[in-house]
Amino acid sequence: MAKPIIFLICLSFACSPALTQDLIHPGGFNSLAELNFIAQKVNARQEPWTAAFEQLQKGRWGGMDYAHKAYVEVICGRHNDPNIGCEQMVDDGMAAYAQSMQWVVTKNPAHADKAIQILNAWSYKYEKNSDFNDKLLASWAAVFYANAAEIIRHTDAGWADKDVDQFKLMAKKLLHHASDGQMYNNALMTQIEAQTAIAIFLDDRAQFEKAIDNWRMYIPTYFYLNSDGTPKTIRRPISIWNSKTFVEGQCMETCRDYGHSKLGFNSVIGAAQMAWTQKVDLFAEEKERLTAFMNTHAKWTMGIEAVPATVCDGQVSCTGSGSPVGTGTRKMPCGKDSWDTAYRHFADRLKMQLPLIKEMKTTTGPRNMGRWTSKPETLISDGIPFTLGPDGAVSVLPSPRLSAFHQREKVYPIHPGFYRLDRLVDWKLRDFQGREFISDRSLDVDFRGRGPGHYILENSDGNSLKIQLE
Repeated sequence: MAKPIIFLICLSFACSPALTQDLIHPGGFNSLAELNFIAQKVNARQEPWTAAFEQLQKGRWGGMDYAHKAYVEVICGRHNDPNIGCEQMVDDGMAAYAQSMQWVVTKNPAHADKAIQILNAWSYKYEKNSDFNDKLLASWAAVFYANAAEIIRHTDAGWADKDVDQFKLMAKKLLHHASDGQMYNNALMTQIEAQTAIAIFLDDRAQFEKAIDNWRMYIPTYFYLNSDGTPKTIRRPISIWNSKTFVEGQCMETCRDYGHSKLGFNSVIGAAQMAWTQKVDLFAEEKERLTAFMNTHAKWTMGIEAVPATVCDGQVSCTGSGSPVGTGTRKMPCGKDSWDTAYRHFADRLKMQLPLIKEMKTTTGPRNMGRWTSKPETLISDGIPFTLGPDGAVSVLPSPRLSAFHQREKVYPIHPGFYRLDRLVDWKLRDFQGREFISDRSLDVDFRGRGPGHYILENSDGNSLKIQLE
């Protein structure tokens, strides 16, 4: 039987929806449609997905021989000294996620079983994290465990209900660490990412809303825009920036070192991607602030511009110690980075011009997972269209903006199906006589189950698109 044709209708402005609908599952870094798309591309040996998938398979977390070890108590001091299960905990989460992605692509139950073994080992043994880095390590790990569990639970992988319930208990223990304390830098950003991931797995709408509120509150305190005047601060005084002056896109931790700034940025983007899967467009809300960070640091790390003398005393360390100002011996430029997920949203969807980010992305090869907040972004983000139906099928139409359709005489024929908009909007669906059928504020328009005939989809500005449902 032929598959229904899926179309994309693009509207001309963005806004944030009221958070009232049920959470989507699977709904972590990727939706089911995106997971299906990734699997299709890898199995068809298409790039860049194939190279990225093979990198995941061959990496330290992707092998079937990976050795996991669960702990009752994970004890992580400053700089992970003492280190009792610290690296193991995060590595095991990454391994569970790597196995879950291999299960999605290959449908080999051995990968699902391996992921389940890791999730079960930890959920039946783990009690808590402790010492100086307890919140940070728990949050780093939680992001990967929750995303692995989300995939395994919602893709018929054979995870027993009693084991799912046990993992829920572990997720709540991790959430305690991710929600506790007075963190303020990259640690706070990863706490917010962990809050988001755990809320989705637990199907906890209230906790999800709280995580999104935290993202919105704290992002302006972590990345600077000139329009801020002086940096916005919460929990710490302005001296934490360690800079005489401030430039567009500077991070709270830029003067500490570039490495810690990237840890925070990765978590910010990870949380925004999970929110996007749940129909909340945080990328559009903070596009200027986040792309300013990307552009400014790209110029410095690529050696195109020097760090201004009044910013971080003219030197930014590539990596550093835990001291407030980075003490690493290597200074900017630090080499190219690849921010595939951010580029996908800002350049591909929001049509922002990011030539330096594109250059870095196209010359660095697939981006794989890495301690502590790096995800396999090339595999899970690069080139994934915003025009997918539930089965991963891609739209057969281009994506014109609604504002181009003032010529009311043009009618677009469609078949019953599920329609994903490329941005969040208020919209109404009417018939040609003006009778309103449904209104919503969301990314999705569902034409399944509607009778044939003429419809009008319009946004709150009055722009509209005539549709013939066949």
